[in-house]
Amino acid sequence: MPSYRLVLTVGEVRLPLPFDDVLPTVANIVATYATVEHRDLAIRQGQPHIVIRFTGTSDAHARSVCDSASLDIDTLIEVREYHTEVLHRGRGRIIGHGQVQRHDSFDDVSRS
Repeated sequence: MPSYRLVLTVGEVRLPLPFDDVLPTVANIVATYATVEHRDLAIRQGQPHIVIRFTGTSDAHARSVCDSASLDIDTLIEVREYHTEVLHRGRGRIIGHGQVQRHDSFDDVSRS
């Protein structure tokens, strides 16, 4: 099975969640949709990013995992934007972008 990455640009933690629990909590959310291989927290261009590597059956499946998980994660941690990458020979190629849209009564995902 191919490997994919969910790369989240994150903001504020919405619930009182200890810092040490943020990464495992996000990985556990993704694990409800796919098998998680690795997790990491990084600062890129001055922005905090959470990176979760997981296995997927297809590019469409991986985008669906990222869309669904991002909605769930946004209830705990502000997701400013995210993208899906497919890994090929150790390098990531972006196959989808998204941003969680907040509405008065429901959350939605906008993809490009």
